[in-house]
Amino acid sequence: MSLTGPIFETLRRSSAGAALLEITESLADVHVVGGTVRDSLLGLTPREIDLVVEGQIDELVEGLAARFSGSVTYHDRFGTATVEVDQERVDVAQARTELYRTPGDLPEVNQLSGVSIDDDLLRRDFTINAIAVQLSQPGRGTLRAASNGYEDLVARQLRVLHDDSFRDDPTRLLRLARYVTRLGFEPEPHTRSLVKEAVGQEVMRKVSAARIGAELRLLLAESDPLSGLDCLDRLGLLEDIASAAAGSKTDPQSLVELAWDRQRAKDALSLLPVDGDKAALLVAICLVVAARNSDVSTDLDTLRTWLDGLEFPTRQREAIVSAVIDGPLLADRLAEAQCPSEIASLLSGKAVEAVCIAGALRSQDRARRWLAELRHVKLEITGDDLVAAGIEPGPGLGKRLSIALARKLDGELRGGRAVELAFALNVRDIQGDDDP
Repeated sequence: MSLTGPIFETLRRSSAGAALLEITESLADVHVVGGTVRDSLLGLTPREIDLVVEGQIDELVEGLAARFSGSVTYHDRFGTATVEVDQERVDVAQARTELYRTPGDLPEVNQLSGVSIDDDLLRRDFTINAIAVQLSQPGRGTLRAASNGYEDLVARQLRVLHDDSFRDDPTRLLRLARYVTRLGFEPEPHTRSLVKEAVGQEVMRKVSAARIGAELRLLLAESDPLSGLDCLDRLGLLEDIASAAAGSKTDPQSLVELAWDRQRAKDALSLLPVDGDKAALLVAICLVVAARNSDVSTDLDTLRTWLDGLEFPTRQREAIVSAVIDGPLLADRLAEAQCPSEIASLLSGKAVEAVCIAGALRSQDRARRWLAELRHVKLEITGDDLVAAGIEPGPGLGKRLSIALARKLDGELRGGRAVELAFALNVRDIQGDDDP
């Protein structure tokens, strides 16, 4: 098989890719690039298909969308479009060059018709993403790469294309950590020295908090986010992320700190149920570890403001806040719980991420039992059953149900609906009170 054989095999295995191979027979200057080429050559399945056209993209986009009645989203500022095809994504871009007038800002895009695929490859983040294979005729199968592109892929190493790369776009530091995580690659020596230099210059402060948040969430969504956070910690980027998004270090009220403890994070993740939020839990762990290792305390408003700046969705933001605030408080109290009903009384209504934090800090077995077993224990009867049996609605009704549930959790109430109903109807006698 030729060097480009794996790329064509990858395209043939997807309906969108197979259609592209047909459509591009009659088009000019279409290339598959970036992650599609990289992953295909590594024997991995690409997450999407990335294309670059030397010229206008409309004919290719419209042809692909018409073939599958797919939806198209244009991004005019960058001369790109996304086509959703049978649950597959195809990203199409016009070949372009980019100019960073101000470090950290989005680049100015040049899409002149004379921009070639070779020019386009030179604007990319790492050499392993600066590889293209021509799809159109003539020349189908021609491979182009920036200097060291293919060699770095074989050597499994990350190299930036120029020395100002991290200053131009500091989010590439986070992307580097993501590729270390996903691919198992490491930066080559010169790139490693550029990383150290960029961190020392606090270049992350030149990037908007929103862009930092977007890259951070992508890293946390990887299959092994612990390795990604290992890399951020090793490179000294966690502090930069916290301070860049929080604002001025001179204002004590704006301080948010992140610190890393792999074992704590691993313990917390081992407790996380399927309905939990992995990204929220990991951010919370970094915040909690920092708070335990520092005299700085972050107030609730500052924490929410920081997370809003990173553009965490509201639900995810509140999961993080709950885990940071409630998790450490629950840890000590959970360690003192003597029976399942006490565990349930303490943890009922708490976010699962907060319970995971509590377990990772001190009470792992109790947290695991609640998350895996106790929180799912329910009575087979409801308040309606008690009303139907003659109990007047009111506070006492809820009390009967809660006492019955506590007995069931502690293993003292077995036998199903009939037993539960009989017990709940006689709670007053058992408790020795006069509640209805």
